[in-house]
Amino acid sequence: MNEETKARLKQRGIYSWVPWFRSLANKIAGNGEEFLVQMAHSVNWGVANPTLLRYGEEGIDPFSFFYFLASRNGTNSFQAVCASVHKTFELPDDWQNYCPTERKIIPTPIAFHTLFHDGENFHRNLLWSLFRQAANENPEISANTFEHVLKIRGVGIYNLTQCLFLINPREFLPIDEGVIKICLPEHRRVTDQIRRNGYSRFVELYNRVREQFPGCDSFEINQFVYELNSGNIVNSNSKFYAVNTKIYTDGTDYWDNFSNLSCVTANQSADSIFEPRRGDVLLTKFGTDEGRGVGVVLENEYKEKGVYSDQSVIRVNWINKSSTSLPSPESESDFCEIQNNSPIYSAFAGSAEYASTMELVSKHVEENGKTPPQPHDIPKLNTILYGPPGTGKTYKTAEHCVRICNGSSGNIGPEEVRRQYKSLVDEGRVQFVTFHQSYSYEEFVEGLRPKTDGDIGFRLEPEDGILKEIALKARNNSEEFYVLIIDEINRANISKVLGELITLLEEDKRKDQENEVNLRLPYSREEFSLPKNLHILGTMNTADRSIALLDTALRRRFEFEEMMPKPELLDEASKRTGVNLVEVLQSINGRIEFLKDRDHLVGHAWLMNAEKRDDLDQIMRRKIIPLIAEYFHDDWESVQAILGGTNDFVQCISLSPPPGIKHSYEDRYRWSIRDSFPEDAYDGLIGKISE
Repeated sequence: MNEETKARLKQRGIYSWVPWFRSLANKIAGNGEEFLVQMAHSVNWGVANPTLLRYGEEGIDPFSFFYFLASRNGTNSFQAVCASVHKTFELPDDWQNYCPTERKIIPTPIAFHTLFHDGENFHRNLLWSLFRQAANENPEISANTFEHVLKIRGVGIYNLTQCLFLINPREFLPIDEGVIKICLPEHRRVTDQIRRNGYSRFVELYNRVREQFPGCDSFEINQFVYELNSGNIVNSNSKFYAVNTKIYTDGTDYWDNFSNLSCVTANQSADSIFEPRRGDVLLTKFGTDEGRGVGVVLENEYKEKGVYSDQSVIRVNWINKSSTSLPSPESESDFCEIQNNSPIYSAFAGSAEYASTMELVSKHVEENGKTPPQPHDIPKLNTILYGPPGTGKTYKTAEHCVRICNGSSGNIGPEEVRRQYKSLVDEGRVQFVTFHQSYSYEEFVEGLRPKTDGDIGFRLEPEDGILKEIALKARNNSEEFYVLIIDEINRANISKVLGELITLLEEDKRKDQENEVNLRLPYSREEFSLPKNLHILGTMNTADRSIALLDTALRRRFEFEEMMPKPELLDEASKRTGVNLVEVLQSINGRIEFLKDRDHLVGHAWLMNAEKRDDLDQIMRRKIIPLIAEYFHDDWESVQAILGGTNDFVQCISLSPPPGIKHSYEDRYRWSIRDSFPEDAYDGLIGKISE
């Protein structure tokens, strides 16, 4: 690879944005505050009255600048920044194809929440101090400075570490939901830990993440975490390839080029260079017994162009750059697909330097590669979905029905799920019933109902309940699967509703099974059993009743699937409303769990359909706040604490005693939900975490 080719690769590709951001940070750090203010005003941001410029010079600090730039999701803003700095400060070649915000490989915050101040209290000197520390080639962060910045109203671990990453993407890594999910799953409440224990805990967690990716830069780790969380790489279609860095006859090890330029080039004889696809894993070695690294394919230019070319490479996201001797000397082709029982795969998996990396990628290949449950091989016929209100139990129920009855993979979209579910209901293959306190055996299985006949007159006759109806349908159509949905299954008296039939629920006691059981029904006197193609799918709201209080016989016969709030699903609603709903929901639920328990959390579904700020306020006012008040039995002080401890959402008014009252009374108050919430109410809700 000649020097011209190396220069070209540095100016193109997945990480070409990194030196550009570093150069911008260096220019700002070197030229100072006045330069940044002038630049911020001279950039054509493409929007009237940009947030960054609303508060004068005091409101323009380097953290707000970088975060606002990242929110301007498009190449035009980056070009405008180049134009404002100097004509020689240009974007890298092919930036249009690799713009980090358009490809969403760097944090893209909501444009309304990009400032590191609240519009009234400014901390320019503090932020400039941290910025200069972070922008250094070898940054040395002051623990005191870091912790003071973290105390600024509206600043949290997510946006602070995301912005540090933008300033110096080689040295810092966002400690946000994506990284926590992949790299720190065993650490709950990471943000709270850092707030309590300060910079030392941040460094500890940061180093723990870096240790999982030996030799890799932070921007490489961030790329991998984003792609993996997005499902773009390392999935059921991923294959493993062995790659030799000794690609030419001169015996040279080209690993340094592969590593530094984030790519793989091919020997002219390696026809298999056309095969790797996005998401495949490359196990890179030199010769037969030297490991060089592990990477994931992001782009195969050979495959796209269909020819060998000096202009083509396989672009790779390296996730382990350790060089080590391999325990096995067996040789395979210089570039070839390998199986997970091959010598090279085994050598990498068995090496101390690569074992954890191989476990990580193999785990995701296996998890994403599991064959979606098909009707004939679902292990449990009886399932209960349980969790707090608003966690998506209704939708998950529909999804399960479609998967059971139609064999769908679970990868179809919500609209298709709803369409197929409605079709199944129309066909009678899915039936729905809601339990309540007075629900009875006669309604569910069979009971006597009054009938009239002209000749005989009034009489009582057995009538089938919903369970018997769908069981008979399923028995008569044994090649198809049926589902009975029991909503609020925990609200009825199970012994009263099921009676002796609870025995029939067990898989091995279904019709034609090993321990088949038939019971004689009390009214019709018919022999009855449950067919093996009938699934019972229940839902349970844990805010109404703990799972521990369920009938023991019922618990033994059902598999339980927990449905908990998923704040990460609120990113789109956050953008629509201009409020960080992810942190709002995390804050509310963290406080509810502390003061009460995890059975009474608030589900994400309440907030997902909010289209604008007014919708969000209405949801809070009419649904979420009344729900929290119900949880705490109208203890409004607790409600106020859950919402951040301010008067932004609920307010308290002292009541005066009526005239003529001579006895002394304790102070009395009236609590009420405010008719309107202040503009920064949600910022206050989130910001109270640090107090």
